[in-house]
Amino acid sequence: MKERSHRTPERVDWANVELPETWADRMTRHPLSALINMLRHPFRKRRKIVLPEDLPGRDRIPKYALLEFHHLPNGNYSDRVSRGYITGFERSMLGAMPWLRGRIAEDLADHDVVLDIGSGGGKTVNHLRSKGHSEVWGLEPSPYLLRHACRDYPEDRFVQGVMEDIPFGSEYFDAVSVSFVLHEMPPHYIRKGLAEIWRVLKPGGRLLVGEPSPAHYRSGLLEAIQRWGWRGLYFRTLSRKLHEPYIRAWHGMDFAAALEAQGFKVLTVDEGMPVKYWVIEKTDAAENPAPSPP
Repeated sequence: MKERSHRTPERVDWANVELPETWADRMTRHPLSALINMLRHPFRKRRKIVLPEDLPGRDRIPKYALLEFHHLPNGNYSDRVSRGYITGFERSMLGAMPWLRGRIAEDLADHDVVLDIGSGGGKTVNHLRSKGHSEVWGLEPSPYLLRHACRDYPEDRFVQGVMEDIPFGSEYFDAVSVSFVLHEMPPHYIRKGLAEIWRVLKPGGRLLVGEPSPAHYRSGLLEAIQRWGWRGLYFRTLSRKLHEPYIRAWHGMDFAAALEAQGFKVLTVDEGMPVKYWVIEKTDAAENPAPSPP
């Protein structure tokens, strides 16, 4: 077995980085105008995200991420809207996210060095560290979310980056978690990301994935109510009314085949609602060399 590479990225003090104001910050500067504009925004023509020219880390944000989602003005690339998103997403999931973080921590009890991809506001990173993991890193492309995470959880570690270009050495991590990220990516980049996860995971390491369940997205109205009651109706409506640029591509992707092509082994799949959850293992690298993504 190869020794772990100790290459880690340079850590930026995101908590104290000055970030430029965006048009979304200006439209939400005052409480009343913020409420009016947020209510009106879903009915406007969708826009591409505009990044300020002087935004730190601008060159590390991929083009596919520069599309508005969830009807958020400028996506997660503004100070005020991204702060509201951290709180709003948690509430909108009706307790599913604390359950998911608990499940991840339980399944990683014996895996010490962990990377959380798409760490957002930092809650999963903080939760895992609180469970005794000695080294937990959060990887997130948005400088605005990184600043919120670093201010909310100053003892935790967050770096800028994306799944398809992970800034760590090979076989650095015992485990990787990915929560509500893959459905925000085109399938081509998911495959590239799986190759990168393979690279940074030690043999026998775990990959845990939690994503929106296809069950409520694909179910009919009556089926959703019969199977899950009012929660089924709620999550079916949420999945169809919130704008997600790549959601159809994600639900149409053969994720199991992509994992197998990369050499991963699926240990368990929880066909839950509203979260579908995978426990995945990196098999022996000598027997399953990682192929290059198409």
